[in-house]
Amino acid sequence: MIFYLKDKSGEIIATAKLSDENSNKTRKGILILEGSKMSKAKKETKKWVDCPWIEESRQMIIDKELCNSLNSTHYALNKDVFFSSPNRAACALLGYITTAAWHEFVNEEGLSMHQIYREIK
Repeated sequence: MIFYLKDKSGEIIATAKLSDENSNKTRKGILILEGSKMSKAKKETKKWVDCPWIEESRQMIIDKELCNSLNSTHYALNKDVFFSSPNRAACALLGYITTAAWHEFVNEEGLSMHQIYREIK
């Protein structure tokens, strides 16, 4: 299933798929698909500084040339990038701390990952 991540302006910046938790062939996590964007700006709060993995993830994408400069505000991923969790992906791509990534990634019907995978039906 495909999910989308929007920035604060409502623009879709990323397209993603959760890895298949039941498959031995893939790692559990989230795959951000080629063509997704990563904000060049970052909001470095105290929590950001306390979570060095965010900047390390962003820098790894740049250092391994997994992105190109798209414009003055965003990089564009030129390859699929795996993250161990939706939260890690959202923080790295948005450039700020979010604790609601499971709610922020939504499918075409507007249902969040949380609604689909975590809510008890």
